[in-house]
Amino acid sequence: MKTERILGALYGQALGDAMGMPSELWPRSRVKAHFGWIDRFLPGPKENNAACYFNRAEFTDDTSMALCLADALLEREGKIDPDLIGRNILDWALRFDAFNKNVLGPTSKIALNAIRDGKPVAELENNGVTNGAAMRVSPLGCLLPARDVDSFIDDVALASSPTHKSDLAVA
Repeated sequence: MKTERILGALYGQALGDAMGMPSELWPRSRVKAHFGWIDRFLPGPKENNAACYFNRAEFTDDTSMALCLADALLEREGKIDPDLIGRNILDWALRFDAFNKNVLGPTSKIALNAIRDGKPVAELENNGVTNGAAMRVSPLGCLLPARDVDSFIDDVALASSPTHKSDLAVA
């Protein structure tokens, strides 16, 4: 039963991400003008430089990074290992050619370049004003106990730290 719920959460994230992908980063007015209403899977339009790399029903970097986090949690049996999370995200970014496509935010690019250069996550600077880690934390809610809210928040901050260390990013 628990496995089915976890899979349901991850599938739900992937499906919602794929449904919203064509309108990635566009304001509501542009989405309405271009699509009218999105009620099915669509390919990323060539006019959208964040979504043009994706085909119909493909999820974005948000879900890919969530799966990188889930893989790291499973590999460490629920223990958060920021360096492994960072390496998993970097490996995905290199496979997807994310550095040359417009799919990584500025904070993630800086952090992943530092990780690629061999810098441990603990030594990365606390910079950036983006919330990119929020899109990938669903595995934490699925796989970690949340009985102690303060400890859970600390876990979220630690798991976000490979690319997003600022208070704003974790808020």
